[in-house]
Amino acid sequence: MKDFDKRTQTREMSDDAVRKEMRALFSEVMPGKFHPYLDYCKETGLFQVILRDCSMCEGVVTTYFDVLIDNHPRKRQGSFVGFHLWGVRGMLKEQGYKKSSISLEHLIKRFGRYHKLPHGRNVFGKYEEKILKIARKNQFVWYIPK
Repeated sequence: MKDFDKRTQTREMSDDAVRKEMRALFSEVMPGKFHPYLDYCKETGLFQVILRDCSMCEGVVTTYFDVLIDNHPRKRQGSFVGFHLWGVRGMLKEQGYKKSSISLEHLIKRFGRYHKLPHGRNVFGKYEEKILKIARKNQFVWYIPK
């Protein structure tokens, strides 16, 4: 590693040094280990489940359901990172759901029954079993905002 260069106000750093600096920088913002989570954005109506912290892209399956795919998957982990559901709160209101929370598994089953597609297709496509397995494994509960 070279010393500080006064002319350019920069210094050269090894990859390990850069990693250490980045960890130190972000440790205050994101302390600890990543944990899978679910989140709801009231402004956009987006309900999302994120399983891993990685670079990802969105794949549209249907109008109401998107999958999140790892851009650089490792063989052991697979490429599935999470998913988005659109219009969840409106669906629950329309169905007269009055409780303050709902399990992810129950929500997924309600969502699938609510969004019937032509020709017997499922709103989740080939991902239905995968997302139900995720819901059962993580035991997520969504506390519905008022």
